[in-house]
Amino acid sequence: MKIKHLALNILLLLTLSGCPKLQPEKKNIVCLIDFSSSINRERVLAYADGIKMILSSMGPNDKLMVYPIDAGSLTDRVTIMFEDFQNADGEYGMTFKNLQIPDSVRPPFKKKGEDGITATATMPRRVKGYLKVISPLIENRLDSLRRVRRKYNRESDLLSAIYSVKDDFVKEQEESWMPGERTINYLVIFSDLVQESDMVNFNSKRMLEKSDYNAILQKLRTNNLLCNLQGAKILVYDGHSNVSQNAMAKIRIREFWECYFADTTVNAYAHSMKYQNSSSMDELLHVLRNY
Repeated sequence: MKIKHLALNILLLLTLSGCPKLQPEKKNIVCLIDFSSSINRERVLAYADGIKMILSSMGPNDKLMVYPIDAGSLTDRVTIMFEDFQNADGEYGMTFKNLQIPDSVRPPFKKKGEDGITATATMPRRVKGYLKVISPLIENRLDSLRRVRRKYNRESDLLSAIYSVKDDFVKEQEESWMPGERTINYLVIFSDLVQESDMVNFNSKRMLEKSDYNAILQKLRTNNLLCNLQGAKILVYDGHSNVSQNAMAKIRIREFWECYFADTTVNAYAHSMKYQNSSSMDELLHVLRNY
């Protein structure tokens, strides 16, 4: 007990003296990217810019996972990117494993035997150097995987894609007595939000109505397709949308997803989502840093 009190006193002293937190908050970011046939190459490249933007916002303790939205989201899930800045060991946790990356910028960004002060001072430079190496490769990776998964592009099964990543979210836990020792979950969706599957299809001739929302949610409960997102903060990017639907249809689709993320079983942060349809990524970066 005395040791714990001593540790708390030391941490309080460090905080008051202006030293950085020893245990900063960690971001656990899951991204879903629409690979359906309605998504052309221009939009895929725009989504690649979004992934680069997210990477640029990450710190040395953060993790990023990127998966596709298509007809194979559940049956043949593929990892587009997996970057674990804190726990990467050699080739583990790195998307581009065969690159000749200098050890000075290769994850993990805290080297063995390195003291906390040195690590804190050098981590930003290491992260920036690593991102400079991999950023030019992200566009090619998204474009090539999109072509490989062409057999699945007949559908945009966002509901299944969300369900498929439920285990990637860190379980909500009580605050630790260590300052800032917690993980924040994010779900970033690059899509026009048009659900297409045998179970639920927003692209049918009949427009989605408000009376359909609860019926769809009930169907998802019956089929055990509602999942706990562990308080994840939801960001939707619908830039460069070319969906051939009228304004009311798009409003109804957005309203459905607002109901979906408001469901207590889904357990999203504040039971809501943040939505943007600007072609600019600046707002996405701002939301990710301040949400």
